[in-house]
Amino acid sequence: MDKIFQQQKEFQYLIGQPTHFITPYEKIRACNIQVRRAIDELNEAIREMPYDLSGYGKSKKVYSFDDAKVIGELVDAQLFIINALNILGINSNEFEQQCVNKQYKNQYRFESNQRFRPIKDDHLIVIEGPDGVGKTAVCELLSMKLGYSIMRMPDISIDKDIELYSQFYRRTINKIKEPLILDRFYPSSIVYGQFFNRSVLLDDLQGLINNRGVFTFIITSDQPYRSDSFIDSDQWKHINDIYLQQAKLNKWTIINNNTSLENCVQKILEKLRF
Repeated sequence: MDKIFQQQKEFQYLIGQPTHFITPYEKIRACNIQVRRAIDELNEAIREMPYDLSGYGKSKKVYSFDDAKVIGELVDAQLFIINALNILGINSNEFEQQCVNKQYKNQYRFESNQRFRPIKDDHLIVIEGPDGVGKTAVCELLSMKLGYSIMRMPDISIDKDIELYSQFYRRTINKIKEPLILDRFYPSSIVYGQFFNRSVLLDDLQGLINNRGVFTFIITSDQPYRSDSFIDSDQWKHINDIYLQQAKLNKWTIINNNTSLENCVQKILEKLRF
């Protein structure tokens, strides 16, 4: 974990430095890379922790939630990056590509579609659904239409790291003050928790969600557009059914993606109209 803390210090140091020797774009990208690397390192460290032989057996690993504080700080830094991009009016995905090519021009910005002005200035659009239904493509097209940045869920194993997810949800809802598209969010914990027979208690999030404009869309289709080697077709259908059940219980909006990506996104935009 020493390496993780060292990386934290590095990007915190970078954030606080004068910008006479580095452009704002390069500075934000450098922070972004540091955060991503640190999160990857933390996840790897968790996977490599020794097995707990007392009480849980060899099937579960030791996990100290002191480490959750570390990833919490990393999430804070990631939210800082997203907010910085929003303030600059830059789409995060396009920005990442331009950084790779070392091009930093205003022509890569997306303008917001005024016909779909958000109900609240700080609202969150959550795109959910089973694997392979086109969630990421939907997020990217929505981002182009609305000019919002996209934030993807960190890669944390749901079967043992529920607390990290919960912390991520709270920090995201509390700290992000700009419109944002979320590629997966708390519905994944509910659905996959039910699928894996894990207890997921996120009731305390409801108050936070009610105070924010959180619009949750469940993308569904008759079958996945891409295959997933981790689950078979029966498991996929089961997960899809759970999403539909939870959508009815939680009043999430179901969007069918059986026709085209453009039609799917258009349905979402219609729901976001005044």
